[in-house]
Amino acid sequence: MCGIAAIISFNDKGKERFSRIAKCTDLLKHRGPDYQKHIIESNYAMAHARLSIIDLSEASNQPFTTHDNRFTIVYNGEIFNYKQLKSELKQCGHNFYTEGDVEVLINLYKEHGKDCLNRINGFFSFLLYDKETQSFFAARDRYGVKPFYYYADENYFTCSSELRTLKYITDCNVINK
Repeated sequence: MCGIAAIISFNDKGKERFSRIAKCTDLLKHRGPDYQKHIIESNYAMAHARLSIIDLSEASNQPFTTHDNRFTIVYNGEIFNYKQLKSELKQCGHNFYTEGDVEVLINLYKEHGKDCLNRINGFFSFLLYDKETQSFFAARDRYGVKPFYYYADENYFTCSSELRTLKYITDCNVINK
């Protein structure tokens, strides 16, 4: 099932929320008992609780960062056609270091940008951060199988797999789904 949470800061006031990300990891543990981790970088903080399904190795643990350190992602879901997509991406020159679908997703985004969503067969929610452009991309499958709650104001954007985690980050009772 997995659980994700992320905070993207737009300014120093938004960064004040980063201190809450460690607790989010604990709040999401029941969604992913196999591995939990959070990271805090200059403009973002991410938490992930992993339920290992496809690639059971540590190499697919999240938050997942590309080898060039440009992209970081937290992802919940399953891409049914990830093997086919991986094969296509290899033909385009992408290298892979895991057997998981999270690395396929991040490389699919590198290759196609937001249009990567048109190629995915599966259910998912994720947030990806691009350190080079200091931008983020968040998405959920068309049918809403995987939960994705979010909140944004002038200081930060935050999202999570669970409403209670989002409420903890924001101290807010009005949340969009």
